[in-house]
Amino acid sequence: MKESTEEKEIELQNRISELIEQVENEPEEWYKLLIEKVVTLQTQVEQLESRIGALEKYENFHSAVIDSRYLAAPAFLRDSWEVRASANLLPDQGFYNQETSPAGFVFRWTKENFYFDLPLNRDEDRKIELHLVSAIQPELLDDIRCYADGEEIVLEQETVDKTRVYTGTLKKAQTVLRPTRLSFHARTSYSPKELDPESVDTRMLAVTFKKLVVS
Repeated sequence: MKESTEEKEIELQNRISELIEQVENEPEEWYKLLIEKVVTLQTQVEQLESRIGALEKYENFHSAVIDSRYLAAPAFLRDSWEVRASANLLPDQGFYNQETSPAGFVFRWTKENFYFDLPLNRDEDRKIELHLVSAIQPELLDDIRCYADGEEIVLEQETVDKTRVYTGTLKKAQTVLRPTRLSFHARTSYSPKELDPESVDTRMLAVTFKKLVVS
């Protein structure tokens, strides 16, 4: 018979108590263990930094002297991507925490500018589909711009199942060992408090992101 949730919680609490007692009784041993872990992690970080440096040198060399037709796309580059609001999207990328609508789908509010770094194989044209649900002000949905590594991509838009879908073409290009940055820009952003004095939400919001598909 499987343990009940309550029994598992009690067992976990007992284990935590035992660990705390061990730390209190043998502080020096636990301190040594902690130092060893820190040193190990530091070594791993230095190794990764070394590998990143080597990768950057490799990228610069190949992008400069080898035509992409003769350079096979590395395994980590993909022909297609789908990024949903439930993915690990960060504030630095222009996203707020994920939320769930009354209808049950996950979304994220974005800032005025938001972007994705996607390791894409650029050996042929790719279709871009950006799915947005709503905006802090409806008119913002009429003027969404897209750029790939700084070059603008013309977007067409339509409404599908109450979702605004923006489509465009990412032109083929020389494949290099760095992600393609797809950035999107709304005309502006507003805080809910700015629009409703009774609101306590001071975030600067633009549109609600549902998913991005590149294929």
